[in-house]
Amino acid sequence: MAEDNRVLDLRRRGEAAGIPDSSAMTADELSRTLGKMAKGIDAETAKQAVVENEDAENPG
Repeated sequence: MAEDNRVLDLRRRGEAAGIPDSSAMTADELSRTLGKMAKGIDAETAKQAVVENEDAENPG
């Protein structure tokens, strides 16, 4: 239940922050994207960096 609340909170924050397609992201992706945004990176660039990093770590 606590994990569900965490995911819902992250999705709500992601949507409010303007992260594109935040509803399709995992809790970890949202958390990392919001962290990058807190450092001044715009929403789309932050999401792209998180998603591309995951693709590089998990090829194929």
